[in-house]
Amino acid sequence: MTAAVHPLPLPDPPPLLAKLIETVRPEFQQRLIRIDPDNPVFARGRCAVEGCERGGWSKQLCDSHYNRWRLADRPPLDDYYATTGPIASRGPLERTDAFDLRELPLQLRLEVAYSIQRRHDERRVRLIPVMIHQLVALLAAAQAASLLDRPVDDWVAEALVTGRARTGSRTIGQLRYAYQHLQDLAEGADAESEFARDVWRVAMLGLDTTRPPRTISFAEISQPWLRAAAKRHARFRLASGKALSTVDIEARSIRYFSDFLAEQHPDVADEAGLDRPIIEHYISWMATNALGGYQTNTSLVVVRGFLEACRRHRWLPGLPTETIIYIDEIPRRPRPLPRFVDEFVMGQLEDPDNLARLPDATTRHLVIVIMETGLRAFDACALPFNPVIDDSVGWPCLRYFNHKMAAEQMIPLSAVAAQAIRDQQADLQVRLDVPPPVLFPAENANPDGIRSISYGTLRERLSRWERDIGLHDETGRPVVVTADQFRHILSA
Repeated sequence: MTAAVHPLPLPDPPPLLAKLIETVRPEFQQRLIRIDPDNPVFARGRCAVEGCERGGWSKQLCDSHYNRWRLADRPPLDDYYATTGPIASRGPLERTDAFDLRELPLQLRLEVAYSIQRRHDERRVRLIPVMIHQLVALLAAAQAASLLDRPVDDWVAEALVTGRARTGSRTIGQLRYAYQHLQDLAEGADAESEFARDVWRVAMLGLDTTRPPRTISFAEISQPWLRAAAKRHARFRLASGKALSTVDIEARSIRYFSDFLAEQHPDVADEAGLDRPIIEHYISWMATNALGGYQTNTSLVVVRGFLEACRRHRWLPGLPTETIIYIDEIPRRPRPLPRFVDEFVMGQLEDPDNLARLPDATTRHLVIVIMETGLRAFDACALPFNPVIDDSVGWPCLRYFNHKMAAEQMIPLSAVAAQAIRDQQADLQVRLDVPPPVLFPAENANPDGIRSISYGTLRERLSRWERDIGLHDETGRPVVVTADQFRHILSA
């Protein structure tokens, strides 16, 4: 991104504007923030049409070539790339490959620029110019002084009514993103203020955001006294090292207890109203709901532990001593057999010709490592750049962090898995100037390779690949193998 730096007025600005001037870096303070087509964070490379120097956005085409391709009834892209030529300029193309903020006054411009800067630094979502242009048009038409002048839902409603965005569009997503981060900047949000909210954003707590959940919600716990205790319990569990996913499940289980009280015992005004008959009623109520055996067991175990913790730490000081769920009152958890993959299906997945059809080398090497080692998909995605060490007899072993067990573990590697890891390391050393910290880096908006591929991305790529190779069982019916089932495909 390049542009001349325009000095910003500084005499006694309002508090939020002063924060923005201090926070937004010079390259994002411009009225027209240009995007180099080779920028590895925001751009997607150059237009695939030979001779076109513009950035390629949709279908590897610049906006002009994309519109021409669409109006031509969308011919095969390879033919279109080869047969069309550059589009002659009809005038200045300042908005081409740029975020145009020129319609906005200073504070609004810096507010939008701040959201662009945040996206750049997070390197998780690729902004495209139309998302920002639609947002700018919405704000300019409203003639507001700040995005925070109105509730975010009002802005969303206006965007939908005026046709500047559709429900669920990326423009709406950017609007909400910009509003939330601007509000955090204005309020000086930190972890302590986040714990006071009814919905905790994991990123604001400084915790790992590479896997779900992104938020932990207590908003649906309708009893204020129960909600306050649930939040204290969750904060304590996080501080004691429990996984985010575990704490999220516990919060959800306490919501079920809240739903039970609201539906069956709405007269319970505080913890003093809980007694043993209510607990017995709750156990029978859970046995007749539609959660299933596994979730019912988990929910009762969580509420049992929650009540014990509330009594021990006096989070609910009025809790009667008989308000207890005994361990022998909890139904057993179902024990299903492992979901092994059928031998016929396994042969298709291990076929070298099929593996070669995976979308890129990183995904192919990752799938081979999962199949050969039996690692959970998330643990494999998060492997460091060099996870291989030799044991006492010189055999290569994989050292990794087991997130479910919260412990480092080591397993021997097959020759196939060891070779896949070496090939992946060699590929990264060719593509990147400096070896990245992770073995399987995300492909998009990740030029330094510091962010590992996500479980969701792997799942989507595997689903597309299975459809592409026509994965099927012996009767010819299509088969879906999940990312975690791949770890049951252990080669001989």
